[in-house]
Amino acid sequence: MILTIIIVVLSLIVLMSLHELGHFLLARKFGITVSEFGIGYPPRIWGKKVGKTIYSINWLPLGAFVNILGSDDTKEKGEGSFAIKPLWQRALVLFGGVASFWIIAFLIITILAGVSGVPTAVPDSFNGTGKETPKVQIFSVAKNSPAEMAGIKAGDEVKQLSISNFQFKRIR
Repeated sequence: MILTIIIVVLSLIVLMSLHELGHFLLARKFGITVSEFGIGYPPRIWGKKVGKTIYSINWLPLGAFVNILGSDDTKEKGEGSFAIKPLWQRALVLFGGVASFWIIAFLIITILAGVSGVPTAVPDSFNGTGKETPKVQIFSVAKNSPAEMAGIKAGDEVKQLSISNFQFKRIR
């Protein structure tokens, strides 16, 4: 249970950091000054300044952040400020976080499909009268699940479904 919680928290931190990386990369592309890129929330554990940006690891592991010049309430108007950039550039910087999630989702799905394969539908068969007989077929069964314990296997066909009774026909 504890390991699961740790994995979930670390996964969320990685996803939020990648989201903020989307904002960061587009801000830098458009010449907007990024004061800090932080993982976690302050107070700071560690930080290193490279150019005008501080890259930091912080004590509160609840996400990540990008501090962009001119994006806060003060709306600083100096060189490299978010506030003085054209609307389309500001919109793209804001959109960068969402776009990074689309890219991440695409990569995760592509990797999972490449590793475990993609379920393929079995064509419906004809019963000899020229009419199709549609089938509902089990694609996969999770290990140690109630379905596996009940003897259900991938490839089984659902023949009847009721609240109290399931009937399966083995295709093999």
